[in-house]
Amino acid sequence: MPKGKSSIAAFLGAHPLLGVFILTTICFLPTVLLRDVTPANELRYLSIADEAIANGSVFTFSNHGIPYADKPPLYLWLVILCRRLFGSHCIPFLCLFSYIPAIVTVTLMDRMAGRGRGPWERASLALVLMSSALFLVIDIFLRMDVLMVMFIVAALYCFLRMYREEGNMKVNSLLFPLFIFLALFTKGPVGILVPVVSVLLFLLVRGEGRRIGKFLGWKTWTVLAVLCAVWFSLTYAEGGKEYLDNLLFHQTMGRAVNSFAHDEPLLFYFPAILYTTIPWSLLLAGTSLASLFRKTPGSSRTPQESLFLCVVISTFVMLSLFSGKLPVYLAPIIPFMVWLLPLYLDRVGPWKERGKWMRWFLFLPLAALTLLGGWLCYVLISAKTGGVDAVVAKYSVESWRVYLEVFTGHFVPSILGFGLFTVGMAVASVTSFSSRSLTAPFVSGSSAMLLLVFFLGLETLSLNPLFGYRDLCGAVPEGTEVATVYIRRPENMDVFLGKSPTDFAKNPEAFIQEERNGKDYTLLTVTDKIPRSEALQEFISGRTSFTVGRYTVVPALSAGQGPIGPGLEQTAGEDPVPQSHEPENTQ
Repeated sequence: MPKGKSSIAAFLGAHPLLGVFILTTICFLPTVLLRDVTPANELRYLSIADEAIANGSVFTFSNHGIPYADKPPLYLWLVILCRRLFGSHCIPFLCLFSYIPAIVTVTLMDRMAGRGRGPWERASLALVLMSSALFLVIDIFLRMDVLMVMFIVAALYCFLRMYREEGNMKVNSLLFPLFIFLALFTKGPVGILVPVVSVLLFLLVRGEGRRIGKFLGWKTWTVLAVLCAVWFSLTYAEGGKEYLDNLLFHQTMGRAVNSFAHDEPLLFYFPAILYTTIPWSLLLAGTSLASLFRKTPGSSRTPQESLFLCVVISTFVMLSLFSGKLPVYLAPIIPFMVWLLPLYLDRVGPWKERGKWMRWFLFLPLAALTLLGGWLCYVLISAKTGGVDAVVAKYSVESWRVYLEVFTGHFVPSILGFGLFTVGMAVASVTSFSSRSLTAPFVSGSSAMLLLVFFLGLETLSLNPLFGYRDLCGAVPEGTEVATVYIRRPENMDVFLGKSPTDFAKNPEAFIQEERNGKDYTLLTVTDKIPRSEALQEFISGRTSFTVGRYTVVPALSAGQGPIGPGLEQTAGEDPVPQSHEPENTQ
């Protein structure tokens, strides 16, 4: 073997996580560099940051004049910092505040449970977390969830070091409450509840309740109390009693009991934990239950296994009891579910000797995804050879049209992405039974997920108009007033347009009445929803219009030339080509 290759292999063998991070960075890079922001939350955070800069506020925020106490300040500070540094919202830089915390989380989990393991096993566990469905999304989205997960994991890492009397006890005893506070300061009460409840349960389960005061004693609560007092005092000074009440009570009790937002039934997280951890869902969920119920004569749970199990069980139960629920709220327990697996196998025996239930739990999702990937390849080839219309008619999936048009328009990366995904899942399915370790199925299955992200990421510029508003706002003629009909959360388009459009929600008749009264708007609406209103169809049929992704743009009669608004520091997709309106989306 050439010396250079040998050196690289030796280096990656000594630093297996680095190899994982290089792979994930390459696979995420096209999406991160080219993606638009989604309207639901990401665009709102950018708009809130712009408003905070304009108002000079630091601890209190608003969204178009409405107080926004939903989230603590830390993440919004990072968005504001980015805006200050670059002069505009640089999306690739903002994505780092999700991706870097994911890297730190993997590193800390490896330190807690990766000791004495081979490089391939350590790398495969890291890949499992990075390739699980939820983390594939939130690692590159503008959300504070991974940042909170990092602080929770860091707090429990410090606790475990104190429990095992490793490192500097004084430093760890200060870092433990500091990281808890930072988790709270990132996302809210879950940030403090997860580590505190997990530590309490862990000590009680291990019969060490008398030591609770050592880890959750006066020093921990004093640090938390002082930091919270400073935060709340400055919030009160800037926003007054009403904003502080909103932050402390409405956004906590109001979401936990009879939630005003995301109210879901008690058992909501039982199916959610399965689809958020695809393709490893059955194995991770089954292992967590097996770790809870299976006792091994002559071998008890290690402190790490007990702690990880306490985090998973207590957090899952706690989140289920809260009224407000979202799948993303499960993010804190997924790292512990992943690294609980090798700890459980350490206790009950190696993978090659385990019962068939674990192999079947690994095999079934992988086999299902293999079939899904194969079918998607067949549909894509059919759309390329027989036309998109034929596929849409065959499967009665009109809503798929815009996606099929993008995928067939970029056929090579699409077929490579879905094809390699299918092959990788097939290899993982076979090796889940044939392999004597978990490394082969984990590496092949994770690689399949990441390669799919990479190749579809190459099509991001064409997919952007289907998910975001940047290209849509970029098509607005300069100097015109903007109106929206049937568009979700258009108020935050001010990030692109410089001001919010006039929103007529689901009432096209009100918009048309405004036009009849002399208003001259550039209309933005959802193409598929135009047939709902005969009046809107009649209005559009008499005007020049064109489509941008899922949307139709009807320029104002007074329209000038060129787009308006500062836009984002990203390369935009192709400019929309004016055309006569048709009732279907065109790309």
